Amino acid sequence: MNDKLKFEKMKNIFSEILIEKLGDLSESDDLAINYKKNMDEKFQTRLNLLNQAINFLDNARSEKDELATQTALLILRSQSMGFADFFNAIVNDIESILNKPKWIEIPEDYKIPEHYNFNE
Repeated sequence: MNDKLKFEKMKNIFSEILIEKLGDLSESDDLAINYKKNMDEKFQTRLNLLNQAINFLDNARSEKDELATQTALLILRSQSMGFADFFNAIVNDIESILNKPKWIEIPEDYKIPEHYNFNE
């Protein structure tokens, strides 16, 4: 597993926030992420499938096989859509979390404190 992936950590933090805001994950029926599955593994699987499709496309082009090239492009399109779905689920859940009650209002002049080491 890729140690640099942090999707699972993010999902666990989302879960903690939802429990704080709602008391229970089951209280939110508008979530898109499957909180029972490992997101790092899911992403890695998608990445592996995408790389296989890219290799297939490369081989098809090397062989000058137009039918295989077209098929590879369709597979690559499908695999890419899987990534879009993966990230859309994250966006959906962030929006859902932010729409929950009990958040304080962010002041207009708020600046992220330097000790967080976050550069926008």
